[in-house]
Amino acid sequence: MVLMRGKPHPGDFAQTWYAARALLAGQDPYRLIGPGRALEFDFEFRYPLPAAVVAIPFAPLPRDVASGLFIGLGLACLAWILMRHGHAPLIGLVSAGVASAINSVQWSPVLAAATILTPLSILLVAKPTIGFAMFVARPSWWAIGGGVFLVAASFVAQPEWLAAWRAATSNHVGISALALHPGGALGLLALLKWRRPEARMLAALICVPMAPFLYETVPLLLIPRTWWEATLVVLASYGVLAWGMRAPLSDYASLPTHVMNSANATALVLVPLATAIVLRRPNVGAAPAWLEACVRRWPVWLRGRSLGDA
Repeated sequence: MVLMRGKPHPGDFAQTWYAARALLAGQDPYRLIGPGRALEFDFEFRYPLPAAVVAIPFAPLPRDVASGLFIGLGLACLAWILMRHGHAPLIGLVSAGVASAINSVQWSPVLAAATILTPLSILLVAKPTIGFAMFVARPSWWAIGGGVFLVAASFVAQPEWLAAWRAATSNHVGISALALHPGGALGLLALLKWRRPEARMLAALICVPMAPFLYETVPLLLIPRTWWEATLVVLASYGVLAWGMRAPLSDYASLPTHVMNSANATALVLVPLATAIVLRRPNVGAAPAWLEACVRRWPVWLRGRSLGDA
């Protein structure tokens, strides 16, 4: 919370915090957030309304307190799930991606944690692009049921929110899929290990449209298991940061160039590294019975092994 008070500009969660307050007051957050509006921000409110519904418990708190609690809880959940393979993956908490997520007060830490802490997957609908990649990694009824509930609650609160959200996102600068940048498509090779959640997550993550800032790479921290894997991913994240700073983000006009640099660096450095780590692992994991029946005739090297056969 002290860090949040020292920020010269509001973090991303400030939008959803303000949107939650607007909902409780019976107002339209899509009309209140943006340049020259009630909540002065560089751009309009681009989150789907379920994000504001999720933020309602934070609405009574001051903005800095709400932002500090949100990012703090997200990082605590992320640290907890990183430790499921020992302490080595915790190195990822000092990555440039995590630093970027803290600075921008982003959703990526808690969404990454939702792949393991299944009840948190009800939050995936709050940021459906990254949320989709997390769902592909580990589908759950929590995500489906929670998503349906939050979307329904949003329509009850504001029936026309979907059109307003689409209008707000129609002029989003710099959105692209990492697979469309040099080196990014290598991430699709992870599907050779399709039984593994981290392989499915990586392949989906490079295909969803995103603003490819470093905070969106936080889910890649779920991939390392060993000290050297985690260290390489952290070092690569700072390489991406250095590359991206060749065209620093000084104002909104510099955004397209900065985003392109960041996307190219991520696609050329982090994605191939994460792919190489995944490809070193056996294609072992659970799959539904109907899928096992479909892949029965596949070559053994591609079919892999179910957990029962491992």
